Amino acid sequence: MIVQEDIGNNLVRTYSDQDMMIQGGFPEGLYAEAIDPISAGRTYVETDIPVPHDEQVVTQIDLSASSFGYPTVQVIGASTITL
Repeated sequence: MIVQEDIGNNLVRTYSDQDMMIQGGFPEGLYAEAIDPISAGRTYVETDIPVPHDEQVVTQIDLSASSFGYPTVQVIGASTITL
């Protein structure tokens, strides 16, 4: 069953309580979970594809935008799920 929980800051987390991938959202795709603005009204359906847990790649990237007058941005925790 699809579960939607309000996680604060006007965001909603959507996932399957059966540990299945969910499909929908924007861009349309398959997701283990989705976090969206509540106002987006995005919908998802539960698939019969189990969420993979055997492979996870975590990458840390440092991006410097100081040349554009912006502070340095750090992205942590990007992940790739192989289906």
